Amino acid sequence: MKKGLLVVLLLIMITSVSYAEEVVVVLPDFDVLLNGSKIENIKEPYPFIHYKDITYMPLTWEMAAALGLQVIWSDEEGLKVNKATESVAYDSDLGAVNVLKRRYKAGVIEFPVEVNGKTVDQAAEFPLLNYKNITYFPMTYDYMVDAFDTNLSFDTSKGLQISVDPSLPVSYPLPLTFDYVVEAETLRDKEILITDHFILKKAIEGIGYQLLINLNHDELNGQVLNVKVDYFDEYGRYDYTTKLVSGMLYQTDHNGRDVYMNTLFLPAYITRIEVQVELIKKSTVLSKIETFKQLNGVTIEIVHANDITKTMLEQGEMKYMLASSNRCMAYSNQIDDRLIAYAAMEHIGKDFVYDEPVNIVTFIEDGVVKSMKNDYVGSLAKLSRYDAVNVNPYGYMDQFEGLVGEYVVDEFFSSFIYLYDENKLLQRMVIVRDILE
Repeated sequence: MKKGLLVVLLLIMITSVSYAEEVVVVLPDFDVLLNGSKIENIKEPYPFIHYKDITYMPLTWEMAAALGLQVIWSDEEGLKVNKATESVAYDSDLGAVNVLKRRYKAGVIEFPVEVNGKTVDQAAEFPLLNYKNITYFPMTYDYMVDAFDTNLSFDTSKGLQISVDPSLPVSYPLPLTFDYVVEAETLRDKEILITDHFILKKAIEGIGYQLLINLNHDELNGQVLNVKVDYFDEYGRYDYTTKLVSGMLYQTDHNGRDVYMNTLFLPAYITRIEVQVELIKKSTVLSKIETFKQLNGVTIEIVHANDITKTMLEQGEMKYMLASSNRCMAYSNQIDDRLIAYAAMEHIGKDFVYDEPVNIVTFIEDGVVKSMKNDYVGSLAKLSRYDAVNVNPYGYMDQFEGLVGEYVVDEFFSSFIYLYDENKLLQRMVIVRDILE
């Protein structure tokens, strides 16, 4: 049964049930975050409400699924709420207009309700309410933590934060994808290739092709854009994948401009590329970030270049680092810390590990030690290798220098810095804001 139909049926069934006592509720005057995503309460058709200084949550299909709950209704037995075997990324159709200080009317429900097989006592201090024909649960510790196994916290700066039981698998809506197959010979013969979603234009210096994103699709506005390219060799075999865009918020621009995002390189032995344009709802992206942090125990820090020192990187007994370049979004006109975190999450990976300092110096040029391995993208390096580190946000390709004495021994790209413990488990992700801006 489709989700929309299920919601309608629940509404029809619960609407037929009357409620006795009428009460007055208001909207909370603080933020509410669900699985890391801010709830747009003034636009939600079924907003969070406040009654007797307790916040109440709407038990819609979407809310129940996001919290890993199963809702069952019958005329004979009323409403039953049980734990489900998975959670679903929260998604809501915004469009309502709710007023913060306005007083709204709700009712105390009369039909029977069971939670995990136990009957709810409606004579309790905080009864279940009916608002807009939806059942509302008080967000007390007994319900949210003991019964639903959710994490619940509140502070004055962030507001009320709710997150699903991290042990539950999360399912996400399928992304919208557009796939393009491009023969390498065709691309090499042309100065420009135009598709419905992007343009590939030969770079002025003749090296590679600039990727420009078409921003004229109104139906894609507000979604998060990813672009990846799969490369195939002369035998038609898959060779490798490059992520050209990650975490870009698609914002329609009808001025005829196409935004430059990255450069696609085409090695001589490549005969075909397959470009995939993927669009994901922002709510799904935010849910993925929160799930990733909870499952892996990873902290995400956004810092400035002058905050980066060897001591700072080693905090928390970090032993290894991995640095990656910016292949994300047009940061000049939009900065969203959560989308930047998603982009950093999408670029995790390593090819090989340096367990001990390795002397691979070949020559010295202008006081800089040049090594045989000058491109460390995708390589995990031991922090003890360096006496000091220095990030230059104005250097070529956001240069990250590893120093031994007075010499530069290694150079990294430094938009995203990943830090690992002695077991090579990722613990921290550091994002250098200056470079992204």
